Amino acid sequence: MPRPSPLWLAVHLPDLPLDALPPDAPAPEGRCVTERHRVVAADEAARRAGVQAGDAATTAAARAPAVRQRPRDAAAEQAAVGRLTLALGQFTPNLVPQADGVLLEVAASLRLFGGV
Repeated sequence: MPRPSPLWLAVHLPDLPLDALPPDAPAPEGRCVTERHRVVAADEAARRAGVQAGDAATTAAARAPAVRQRPRDAAAEQAAVGRLTLALGQFTPNLVPQADGVLLEVAASLRLFGGV
């Protein structure tokens, strides 16, 4: 039987810097993550207040002083991707962790499970 052509599926986590933050008190005014004095991610409440990824942290603070700024935690992000990779290992052994998600080779799994 011919071997199936590789088929890759990407699990992309665009809000990983926010999702990897430790839980804290509710922030109805919003939260954003900063790295090197720049906003790298902002939740919906922060975006409504005018904070956008790419803004200087000082600009974000001036525009929306109530938005909580948190430093990026790269180790927590990497750990979250590691946990996701382990969980996805039940569907395929061919996984490639990325900085913001996981790539999965799924051709054989699609045949086994009958589709996505």
